[in-house]
Amino acid sequence: MPSLIHWICASAVKWSQRLSASGSAAAKPMSGRRRCLLAEEEAWLLARLEACPNQTVRALADDLRGRGYDVSHNAVWHQRRRAQLKRKLFAAEQDRP
Repeated sequence: MPSLIHWICASAVKWSQRLSASGSAAAKPMSGRRRCLLAEEEAWLLARLEACPNQTVRALADDLRGRGYDVSHNAVWHQRRRAQLKRKLFAAEQDRP
């Protein structure tokens, strides 16, 4: 387990490397939310889930890899949740008189 001194020295080395590489030791700016890689595949994903609702997210990730998307099962899970929530909200809007 590294000691506090080791951690401080490692941080100082990283700061000096950042200073020599970029001219500033300031931290890199934080970015906003990452864009969803599967947004354009939402229709395909929903059609796949309609055809086989018990398909696992790992199987869907494998199918997407075959379509040229290098995504994890976690990305598929998040897109599925986003799509299902959108669909439920849309269905609730349709039921209103």
